[in-house]
Amino acid sequence: MTRSPNLFVQGLILVLVPVLFQIVFVVLLTGLLKEAEHEVLEENRAKLAIASAHDLLHRFYQSGTALNLYRYTSDPEALSRHRQNKKGISTELGNIEKLVRGHSAEMSSFRDLSKATDDASRILDQAFGMIEGGQADRMKYLGPEITECLRHLLNEVDHFVALLESGNARAPEEQARSRQAVVSFLYIGSLVNLSLGVALVLYFSGGTVRRLKVLVENTGRLSRNETLLDPVRGGDEIAHLDGVFHDMADSLSRAARHKRELMQMVSHDLKTPLSSVQIALSSLSDGIYGELPESALKEVRISEYNTNRLIYMIRDLLDIERIEAGRLELKRSSFAIAEFFRDAVMIVGAFAERRRIEIKNQETAASLDADRERLMQVMVNLLSNAVKFSPRESTVVVEAEETMKWTEIRVIDQGPGIPVASLDSIFERFNQVDSEGDQDSDSERGTGLGLSIARAIVEAHGGTIGVRNNDPEKGSTFWFRI
Repeated sequence: MTRSPNLFVQGLILVLVPVLFQIVFVVLLTGLLKEAEHEVLEENRAKLAIASAHDLLHRFYQSGTALNLYRYTSDPEALSRHRQNKKGISTELGNIEKLVRGHSAEMSSFRDLSKATDDASRILDQAFGMIEGGQADRMKYLGPEITECLRHLLNEVDHFVALLESGNARAPEEQARSRQAVVSFLYIGSLVNLSLGVALVLYFSGGTVRRLKVLVENTGRLSRNETLLDPVRGGDEIAHLDGVFHDMADSLSRAARHKRELMQMVSHDLKTPLSSVQIALSSLSDGIYGELPESALKEVRISEYNTNRLIYMIRDLLDIERIEAGRLELKRSSFAIAEFFRDAVMIVGAFAERRRIEIKNQETAASLDADRERLMQVMVNLLSNAVKFSPRESTVVVEAEETMKWTEIRVIDQGPGIPVASLDSIFERFNQVDSEGDQDSDSERGTGLGLSIARAIVEAHGGTIGVRNNDPEKGSTFWFRI
């Protein structure tokens, strides 16, 4: 059997796999971006070095021009410009050195450029010394040397610039390639991320989610008394829970079987003998076997009453068992509600007459499509309760209301009403509610199953049942709607 990782491990997979992918994705993307940024910086560095080399050459020409002007005019401004440009030559040379440091080929060319710059600066210093020493006429002897130094300096600048420009010529292609690499990586990363998400969804839907759906489906099947789906495979908590659920279902099935066996035993081994006892007691109380003493007759009638209560309780228990087992069969037919009312009143008539309670049934032309015998069981139960809890010489009203969608039947009494706290629980099994007020001393306690059975029968018809107090009048109204 395939053993699934437990839910903790599955949760770690669900969280850590995307996180690890994102970390790798960000690291690689950062590397590509840094590479692209480096290429841009290299291009800018080369451009700055080229500009500094041109400025260096320009300052040499400016310095020489200012020195020659100072030779003929002795203008202090010309001397100042000469000195500023000489100082600028050193500055530009330092800038170039910083820009090419770490690049061997460029550094080698820079050394040649620096030597040519030193030679040209030395010639300018000699010329300045001759001017300051009053030997300006001797400068004509430096002419060839100055020309040669400047030509050499120009060549070195051209060589240096050509070297930088040759490297920069490849920069646009490299930058375009780097940008394309970043874009491609983003597309590929997004596709992989999407595929990874889909794979994780399929993994969990094919494992965890699918098996959870099996659990949910099994809960519904258990409530509907249907066969459960096969146990889920794996060794995680879901598989364990499903195993426990199947064990519980098996236990419930065994309990239901035991209950059915008990009900069968009650039906055959108790109900039949009790019926025989009830017939015998009834015959004794009717004097069929001769007159009994008053004390004996009283005991016989008490025994007959208790036997009847046991028979009714067994009948109610059997009804409950059939309802819970889903074996409550409805034989629907169309019948007139007015006749239905008359039959129900006739059944409880003797009980109502004994308590001097009048039952008024509303005349109606409405009809109902339902199981008449089962609804008669509901109606007799509601009428019996109304008579039982109504004061003597009061009235119980039975009425019906028909609409396009439903028919509602109501039993209205003038009893003490139902406590507000018990309105929601009165239809629960074995729930017997003490009414608000004193009952007659001869009111009988029932089994607590009648209203529960009534609700089950009404709901089996797809209807609803309820109760409300007749505020501000005294009494309550039990109703059911089909």
